[in-house]
Amino acid sequence: MRRMARIDAHYLEDPCSGSRRMVDYLAREGIPISRDRVRNLLRRMGLRAIYQKPRTTIPGDPSERFPCLVDLKQVTAVDQVWETDITYIPLQKGFLYLVAVVDLYSRNVLSWKLTNSLDTEFCLDALEMWHFQVAVSQRSFTPTRDASSPPLTS
Repeated sequence: MRRMARIDAHYLEDPCSGSRRMVDYLAREGIPISRDRVRNLLRRMGLRAIYQKPRTTIPGDPSERFPCLVDLKQVTAVDQVWETDITYIPLQKGFLYLVAVVDLYSRNVLSWKLTNSLDTEFCLDALEMWHFQVAVSQRSFTPTRDASSPPLTS
């Protein structure tokens, strides 16, 4: 009962703490208890750590879903098909979102961006970074010529 009372007191102070942090709190007070025991007591008391869960995948209506139009067997070279992916990285207090532009053939990450909010601008910034990198690399390898330039000689 004493353990449950202390868990309840700590939970009222910090409702974001789960079983691991609760074990640390109790250990500081000299109460030896295992994480499994704390987890069972929390469950019995009906307590759960409160934290914001990511909502990265919200399915739309079936009419809004689009099939994959890429036949991966047809991708035979680098820079034919690119894809973007968004995922989240859990942290101690919250999480971060990561968007990446990936070449499907080589599986190389062409561009990426990290943020703490999931908004459209964040995804577009990663695409613009990748587009800028492509433009710079093409500019450095293919010289631009106008009509007044002399022809290239070999």
